Amino acid sequence: MCAAEAPAEGTESVIAGSRALLGVIARSLAPIVEQVPLPDYRLLVLLCSRGLLSRVEIVPLLDVTGLGLDEMLRRLAAGHLIDYQDGGVAATSKGRALVDEVTERRRAEVARLLGGMSMAERRTVTEGLALIAAAAGEPRPEELLILGL
Repeated sequence: MCAAEAPAEGTESVIAGSRALLGVIARSLAPIVEQVPLPDYRLLVLLCSRGLLSRVEIVPLLDVTGLGLDEMLRRLAAGHLIDYQDGGVAATSKGRALVDEVTERRRAEVARLLGGMSMAERRTVTEGLALIAAAAGEPRPEELLILGL
């Protein structure tokens, strides 16, 4: 492999950490995955974290086609997890409750993992993950508080 093709430094450590977090995520989603497919759940999380979104805003966020989005919206609306407001799509209280339920399961497991680390290790982990979240375009926790989430 030539130098231009070498992965960014730290890639393997991030992959290993993401694998561990994927286990946390899978366990937190297990009770609902038959009710809400993962891509649909991701849309629900976006609606909960960003508020009302238009179809035009959703397509690039999920990298789906218009037809794929239509199917997702149909499934979520049939489950009363979303509704249409003022030309956009929003999570219902039932949809927000579902996201909150999954998030609380995930939060408990992450707290357990962090509880086994020193303060310095926790700071390193949280700072690194905050950088990854920012690079991925995720809202900062303080932005979610402004939205009331």
